[in-house]
Amino acid sequence: MEPMARVAVRKHPSFSARRVGVAVATGPKGIAFAVADDGADPVANRFLGTVEQAVAHAIGRAIGEAGGQPTELHLTLDTDDQAQSVRAALVDVSWLRVYVQIGSLGVRAYDAASDLVTPPAVSDASRRRLTVATDGSCGRRGMGMAWVSETGDFRAKAKLAGPACALTAELGAIKMALASLPSDQAVHLLVDSRDAIKVVQTLQRDGAVGHLPLGAGVVAAELAKLLPHRDVTLTWVKGHSGHPLNEVADRLALAARRARQLGQAPEVRDAIFANIVASLTTASA
Repeated sequence: MEPMARVAVRKHPSFSARRVGVAVATGPKGIAFAVADDGADPVANRFLGTVEQAVAHAIGRAIGEAGGQPTELHLTLDTDDQAQSVRAALVDVSWLRVYVQIGSLGVRAYDAASDLVTPPAVSDASRRRLTVATDGSCGRRGMGMAWVSETGDFRAKAKLAGPACALTAELGAIKMALASLPSDQAVHLLVDSRDAIKVVQTLQRDGAVGHLPLGAGVVAAELAKLLPHRDVTLTWVKGHSGHPLNEVADRLALAARRARQLGQAPEVRDAIFANIVASLTTASA
């Protein structure tokens, strides 16, 4: 929520006054107030009571912490009605002078208070779950990894060095997909390796997994850092059973591995990738 009203209050105003931002915000999670000293991070707390009580509490805390030092308060509220209510209440206090002013201190305090009572915005990307197929391809001289989405986006790459086991390639493809897509994108992964699904689900539940082959263990550790921040679901699909996305991911992973082994020129490799992905359009036509 954007603050609608900002009111500044001075107690013994002077050029050497201590400047403090005070704010009260309302939201789906209730009421919160925050106090922000000039040059310090705001301190926010939730409040059980009315907005007026929260304002009084926040101002009291700010002035109390001043220890008698001349203090300039910058108060930010949700609405003009709230501001007028506070203004009317403070008019009768002889040592306070109320005036309207837009100040960064009050806005900083408001942002901190609002964060406590306002759920994070849900992006369009996270509302719609994107279906993505991943796959790995292993050979004696290396492995290929690939992912492709229902919208036709894809990535494929290969590695010749390091342990080349099927689980390493499968987990590497999943990690590559999650690292490539926006962090707020909800993803539904189609994976043809039950072992890879088990590892990912264990990481989602426990944050760690037991002993794995060296290469797979390294990739799993990297996945463990990605998964807590992602909305990911997984479904097993039978490989080589004609599922369009799985078939394309499989072919991309194989093509990436062979391109690396044969030393294909990038333009040749990319043309092969494009032809493979084009089959998705043909299949859906």
